[in-house]
Amino acid sequence: MILWQKNYKFDSTLIDNLIFKLINDKNSFDNNKYYTSYFLSYKNQPEKILHKKYKKICTKVSKDLGLHHRASLTFDTWMQVYTNESKLFVPHDHFSGNELLSWVHFLREPEEQCFCFIDSRGNKNYPQVQSGDLIVFPSWTWHEAFPPKSKGYRSIISGNIYASVMFIRDKSNKQSPKMIYEKFENEYGGTWKFSNEL
Repeated sequence: MILWQKNYKFDSTLIDNLIFKLINDKNSFDNNKYYTSYFLSYKNQPEKILHKKYKKICTKVSKDLGLHHRASLTFDTWMQVYTNESKLFVPHDHFSGNELLSWVHFLREPEEQCFCFIDSRGNKNYPQVQSGDLIVFPSWTWHEAFPPKSKGYRSIISGNIYASVMFIRDKSNKQSPKMIYEKFENEYGGTWKFSNEL
């Protein structure tokens, strides 16, 4: 289910520093025995120093996949660190309405495969990934992550690419009406609305 893949290796010292910052933030420890920046405020997310790099990567992805001039796009990130004491990160997807693409950057990946996709029949597909690989897939794709068997830290940065506006082109290929995504009041989910405004 991978739509796009490329290897981006970061300096080992940089990765060590990111891991150190995350695991030393008491608010990052999850009941499933892994560390995550998902619930941290932006200023406390260690991976925020990489946002310029990820913005360039997300722009390249959106251009390569034909989305760049068809939508107003944004992205977010979160970092996770697992040990061999972590629990299974259960099957899940990232879709709530306006996420088009999701990605995982495997900063530090053990030799055994810890990430898999799950199809509608429950079959598991383990993409062959190594440290530095960044994969992009549809946000509605089910996937799960297993803790590493070996000692040390398995570290990833995940993200989503969102659309707030989708432009519709008519037969003459001119930009015309658009779809606008409006979030529900509870901040989870939303609805797409048609607009004739140019």
